Amino acid sequence: RKKDPGALFPWQRLYENGIGAWYDAADVERLRKTVSEVPSIAEIKSDLSAYGYAVAITDKEDDLYRAVVMAFQRHFAPQKIDGVMSLENVIILKALLKKYRPGSAI
Repeated sequence: RKKDPGALFPWQRLYENGIGAWYDAADVERLRKTVSEVPSIAEIKSDLSAYGYAVAITDKEDDLYRAVVMAFQRHFAPQKIDGVMSLENVIILKALLKKYRPGSAI
């Protein structure tokens, strides 16, 4: 079954027109200098949960986790949708937390 919205959905363009969320490129650039490795699954799940994704915070990489990561990738990093949180995905997530959940640990 097709997953909607797909990778070609114009999330960034919608954001630029006042709808939805997008990260700040300057935050991503700053975070690239300080975030150098992918954290544990539990930390990634905690960050995804803090942003608003419904995911149980465990250290297990289960089907729900992969589905949530793929949903995140379809929205914010559609270049590679594989359910595996890359370093670039982590940086984008942390930039989103900085922008929209400033009380979250980054």
